[in-house]
Amino acid sequence: MSGIAALYHRTGRFPQRRDAQRMLSAMPHRGPDGQSVWASGPVALGHAAHDTTPEAESERWPLTNRAETLALVADARIDNRAELIRTLQPSPAEDGTVTDAALILSAYQRWGRDCPVHLIGDYAFVLWDATEHCLFGARDATGVRPFFYRDAPGEPFAVASEIKALRHVSTGRWTIRDEQVGDYLAVLQPPPETTFYTSVYRLPPGHAIDVRPGRVRTWAYWELDPEREIRDASDGQVAEAFAERFDEAVRCRLRSNRPVGAYLSGGLDSSSIAVTARDRRRRGAPEAGAGPLQTVSTVYDRFPSCDERRYMQAVLEQGGFDPLFIRADPVTPLDGLEDLVALHDEPFLAPNLPVKWHEHRLVAESGPTVLLDGHGGDEIVSQGAARLHELARAGNWLTLAGEVRGLSRVYGETGAAQRWASLVWREAVQPRIQTRGWMRFVARLLRKVGGRLRSLSPAAVRRPLGSLDIVAPGFRKQIQLEERRRTYLDQQRRVEKTARAQHYRHLMLPMQGQALEILDRTARARGLEVRFPFFDRRLVEFCLALPADQKLRNGYGRYILRAAMHERLPDPVRTRLSKVDFTPHLASGLYREWRRGAPLLRSSTVDKEYIRPSGLSDIGHIVHEKKDDLPARTLYALLQAVILSEWTRTQATADARPDRML
Repeated sequence: MSGIAALYHRTGRFPQRRDAQRMLSAMPHRGPDGQSVWASGPVALGHAAHDTTPEAESERWPLTNRAETLALVADARIDNRAELIRTLQPSPAEDGTVTDAALILSAYQRWGRDCPVHLIGDYAFVLWDATEHCLFGARDATGVRPFFYRDAPGEPFAVASEIKALRHVSTGRWTIRDEQVGDYLAVLQPPPETTFYTSVYRLPPGHAIDVRPGRVRTWAYWELDPEREIRDASDGQVAEAFAERFDEAVRCRLRSNRPVGAYLSGGLDSSSIAVTARDRRRRGAPEAGAGPLQTVSTVYDRFPSCDERRYMQAVLEQGGFDPLFIRADPVTPLDGLEDLVALHDEPFLAPNLPVKWHEHRLVAESGPTVLLDGHGGDEIVSQGAARLHELARAGNWLTLAGEVRGLSRVYGETGAAQRWASLVWREAVQPRIQTRGWMRFVARLLRKVGGRLRSLSPAAVRRPLGSLDIVAPGFRKQIQLEERRRTYLDQQRRVEKTARAQHYRHLMLPMQGQALEILDRTARARGLEVRFPFFDRRLVEFCLALPADQKLRNGYGRYILRAAMHERLPDPVRTRLSKVDFTPHLASGLYREWRRGAPLLRSSTVDKEYIRPSGLSDIGHIVHEKKDDLPARTLYALLQAVILSEWTRTQATADARPDRML
């Protein structure tokens, strides 16, 4: 995992090598193995190297062809190497190694701007084509590697792995995109290409970009197919096909010249990855390394409800692991927050990020350099909840009754009959009502009366203070936040017609790629590389195409993963349904910070009126009153306000002195 930088002066002025070097200097954590710069004509390219594959040690950056009409910088790990080597027969490096960079360059020479279609792996790259007078780049299909660019009048077009690097070649004051701030406070999903700054954009996952004088064009070179479905396959065949793709995703991410380990939370996702990587070691797979697999687990002594040790131990007792346990009890949500806000360039909503920051520091001191992470398992494999609506809409009442009973049994709930009746009403009776005018009138009247009664209920009156409650009224009106939020919630409430349609919508949420960016930067700043097997393009395509009964069956969501791991995982983990709620630990940490007078909790430095002047103090009083029992809604609102406040303070510093952001 490395860093890239690129400058393109489309007006004829030539950039200097030092301009690209300044961009790299803003990301020193991305290049512990050296930095290099190439400049020719209107373009300068920079590369920060972190060599985490055997082939990376043979790479020389930036990579050019013999005539130097093509020049490439990349943050990449290409996984379909054998196929590409057979097809492209690229020139090896001096030591005979075919590098991933050479594969990308050869792919461009063969397929031009269609080359990303043929690349499997995690990558972000920029390539200068002097013959075409264009700067071309691409980001991997699932967005594991970051790609930002700035396109502002009077400035060179600039690309970088992190936004902070773009500041070092910017001549004007940066303007905050107020709509993005509103979306952040209201927890909405902004467009996938926007950032918190005007003129600064992210290249969405699966997209490419072509920059020429007078034109910038982006397009999707890869898209998920929501219509494709795997049919006429037995359960055994489907489970075998899933396991094959999952094993390949893990195998590709074990390829490293550095020690490799795996996170082990005790959940279904991280446990599946850990045992699969461990098994490859036991079989002597050449890429897997030797000896026990190092695992990294976060534990809580003071907060039993947050602790997952019994699930971790069930996996570790199988053997073949070297566990590292990290206590998170002392960490508060404000620990290292100033460093994290400066690192991430944009406000984030990740309450447990200080724990991850603390964890990464300790791993970097004594653990592996490359870590496999189970992030994304819920979204990629899917819980398949919309299957119930799919069955009701199709009139499969008996199968629906069986699934509803299964959910009630698995989760230990009552009311299966009521849930079944509700689905029948919603999917079979209501559509008929909507075809008759007088029945529509009665239904609307009943909804209004029901809504009024709910608003008068004690639960509604006692609704905890949330993020929208602290937004300044003037700001809400300025960006039409209420209308934006209403439109967004209407979209979210829409029940998809099929489990696949719901699955597709979840996979396409911008938050997927943005979460990967946060995890990437947090690890890189500690000298680590995190790899995500669930975000393998081939696995994502396969999971989306699965029939609904492979996503939800007998009350179990993510059924296919549980079936494929039948002989690998201990039953308590394989059948686990619970998710840990970390609110008690977070609330306790905030209360401790409040008692010792943490400045971030006492005042706001927001220079625009995003937040009501009394917003932080109102929540602060609730923190003092509730102590360890702070409602999650209020806790997250406080963290949003604190992070936004700290971020706006850093903007003033960055505008005055970009070099202070290093």
